[in-house]
Amino acid sequence: RREAAYAIEGVAALAGAQRVPEIAAGMLGAAEALRSAIGSPLLAPERAERAVLMDQLTRAAGAEAVSQWMMAGRRKPFEAVVTRALGWLEGDAGRTPGGPEIGFNSGKRRENA
Repeated sequence: RREAAYAIEGVAALAGAQRVPEIAAGMLGAAEALRSAIGSPLLAPERAERAVLMDQLTRAAGAEAVSQWMMAGRRKPFEAVVTRALGWLEGDAGRTPGGPEIGFNSGKRRENA
C-alpha cells in the first residue's frame, strides 16, 4: 500500500501542475489517510515536496477550500480514490488548464471560473 500512496501523491502533483487544486488537494488528503493507516510517514524530501505543493494549492484556491478538499479526500474509501484518480487521469488530466474539470467531491463536470 505504500506504493499506492506514492501513486496517489503523483496524481496530486500532476493535478497541481495542471492547476486543478480540487483534485490535487483531494488526492493529498487521501494519501495522508492511507499513510496514516499503514504507518508510513513522509520522509524529509517528500515533506518538502508536499509543502511546495500545499503552498501552490493554498495560493490558487485559499486555505479553507484546500482544507475542505483534503478532508473529502481523507474520507473517501481507498477504492473510490483509485477510481477517481484513474477517471481524472483518463479524462481531464490531458486537458489544458482552464478547461472543464471534474470536482473531487461531486464527480460532476463544471466549468472553471
